[in-house]
Amino acid sequence: MKKWISPKMDALQITKFDNKILSIESALYASGGHRGELTRN
Repeated sequence: MKKWISPKMDALQITKFDNKILSIESALYASGGHRGELTRN
């Protein structure tokens, strides 16, 4: 069913997904008291 979806749509979905991950990571980082757990990676 996905064959008709254009690469642009796929890229948009990936970008939305990445933004969701980044917002979750930044929320965890903020709630972690900025101890730097995420900056080590």
